Amino acid sequence: TTEGTRFILEDNRGRSLDTRSQVPGPHMAQNMAVAIVMLLEAGVNFDDITRVLCGGADLPVIPGRTENIAGDDSPAVYLDFGHTADAFEYTLQSIREITEGRVITVYGADGDRYKSKRYGMGAQAARFSDLVIVTDHHPRFEDAAEIRKQLAEGALRERPDIELYEITPPSDAIRLAVSRAQPGDAIVWFGPGHQGHREIRGVRTKFSAREDARAALLEAGYSVRSA
Repeated sequence: TTEGTRFILEDNRGRSLDTRSQVPGPHMAQNMAVAIVMLLEAGVNFDDITRVLCGGADLPVIPGRTENIAGDDSPAVYLDFGHTADAFEYTLQSIREITEGRVITVYGADGDRYKSKRYGMGAQAARFSDLVIVTDHHPRFEDAAEIRKQLAEGALRERPDIELYEITPPSDAIRLAVSRAQPGDAIVWFGPGHQGHREIRGVRTKFSAREDARAALLEAGYSVRSA
């Protein structure tokens, strides 16, 4: 659901653990299950793990990992740190399954990093979205326009008919996304996640995707979740 993913982990001794990840998507349940197995292999007692994860206490939200910052009356706005085609695929597929309306994806990419993955990121964004908005992230010493071009080309190769916008700076991109969304829709903003800066030509500039997304929702008359 929009609030996370419940799952039951069973071992070969007949014990079971019923818990949930705060992040929506079966891939996050798999990640959490692997972490639990690692704890068991390291000698942590099964009952102690159960007491912590199944004791009724709310698990902490993971900042920037499919983190919904929108209020209940708003289109969902998820901030996600995803930077690979696989991350886009798993996250967007999960969001698509729990979203009644449209899925809008905002995404950028790091400069001076793995250029070949940008086409795949764009392709997955187009595959699972109704509208995509290409923007900037950390261009570093690369030409930001060239990065955006590659991300857009990946989307258009996958779906030539996809509704696509190229918007910079990112604060304008999220405002466009919110303006095109309505309650029941979901916006996924890939890239900045929990980070508090952008890196351009060797200079780190203060930047908060969370603050920009919250401001965009409030300006549009929607509510946001408490910080």
